[in-house]
Amino acid sequence: MDMQRFLIGLVILIVGIAWPLVSRIGLGRLPGDIVLERGGTSFYFPIVTCIIVSIVLSAIFLVVQSLTVRARLGEYVNGDEEHCVTAGRFNR
Repeated sequence: MDMQRFLIGLVILIVGIAWPLVSRIGLGRLPGDIVLERGGTSFYFPIVTCIIVSIVLSAIFLVVQSLTVRARLGEYVNGDEEHCVTAGRFNR
């Protein structure tokens, strides 16, 4: 539980530090992001930016997961069945 809180805090910190740098390339003001300005107040909801970030992160996690599974499968093929999580799923 403490590790999860630490990782969430770390992600929030990194996003907060990187946001000014990311907004320079236009990622914070894409067409489709909702901006409401009335009087002295404004509301900004970056819906399209959230969708793009979600797609990119999903792709990154998918690649990392597939590389991890291939590494485990390689351990199984090389005969290291004792340490392989997927040992019971595949037949030689």
